[in-house]
Amino acid sequence: MKSNLTEHQLLMWIGQQVYPQVPLYNLPFTFTISGAIEKKCFQTAFQALVTQSDALRTVIHEVDGVPQQTVIQSMPYHMEYLDFSEQPTPHLAAKAWMSEHSAILFEFGKRLFDSALLKISDNQFIWYFKIHHIILDGWSYPLFFQKVAEFYQQALNGPADKPVALPRFEDYVAY
Repeated sequence: MKSNLTEHQLLMWIGQQVYPQVPLYNLPFTFTISGAIEKKCFQTAFQALVTQSDALRTVIHEVDGVPQQTVIQSMPYHMEYLDFSEQPTPHLAAKAWMSEHSAILFEFGKRLFDSALLKISDNQFIWYFKIHHIILDGWSYPLFFQKVAEFYQQALNGPADKPVALPRFEDYVAY
């Protein structure tokens, strides 16, 4: 059986197998958001991103020792919400949490991303978004941030127009 991972994905898979306890390919990103955030709307926006993105719904299982990726059709995700605003130093407390959380390894067959909304104050939040590099590259983060912002506005105000769909990773691989 041949793997359906791309060449680059396969190299990352092998690297992770060689060092199974090291988060080699964890990519944690943070986005500081100024202004009040409605956490329920942000959760709705992030779930819309997961629903639209086949890359985020991709998991990897071994079949007869060969890694195979599969896109899960439905992946409900509850984003963690952490309030650091009451801490003596909210930024330092949030930074410590993010540093510790960034080292947690992914379960390839379960989910290859993690996300949380961290409250620093009533008017400052940090969106923490960690992903395994095997399903996303650095160029995609601005697109994901833009889509979450778009989905957030829709959750607050109701959809104005049908959003432009994210490109499918499967189509990119085929190309």
